[in-house]
Amino acid sequence: MATQANPSAASAKQSEADRLQRFQCFTMAHPLLLEVKERLLRAIKSAAPGSLILVLGPTGVGKTTLRLKVEQLLTHELLSTLELDRGRIPFVSVNTMPSLNGNFSWKDHFARMLRQMNEPLIDEKLNGERNSRGQFTPAPRVGFELQYAVEQALRHRRPSAVRLSIWAG
Repeated sequence: MATQANPSAASAKQSEADRLQRFQCFTMAHPLLLEVKERLLRAIKSAAPGSLILVLGPTGVGKTTLRLKVEQLLTHELLSTLELDRGRIPFVSVNTMPSLNGNFSWKDHFARMLRQMNEPLIDEKLNGERNSRGQFTPAPRVGFELQYAVEQALRHRRPSAVRLSIWAG
């Protein structure tokens, strides 16, 4: 088994781009973040349907890191189920966006959720429908129709969690 006499020599041979990439991919396992991750997973697993679990904090405290790790763990835990049930998804993760006029758009929100769930026939659900002869008829949908489509998609896709990130500007 070969050992390297000077580990820093190998490090010096790495390109700056490689070192930067390694640094950007590195995540320090902070003890509090590990504890919060476990608490969040327990809350997700024990939550009643329709429950809200809030993760709040200022910029830079690890909310995104926490989300990515929890999504990774949920996917890993459900892997055997997902292989058997191709229609199921482990989670839905959506960023809400404010509209330009300052009013929240439920239609846009529901459209984002449907797209995130890779809902089939999404364009028809968003932009129109087919008539009895199979012809496409553009007909803008309203929010409550898309809400029903989201509810049905969630019922059929059965994610363990739905994450909404509220963009506050």
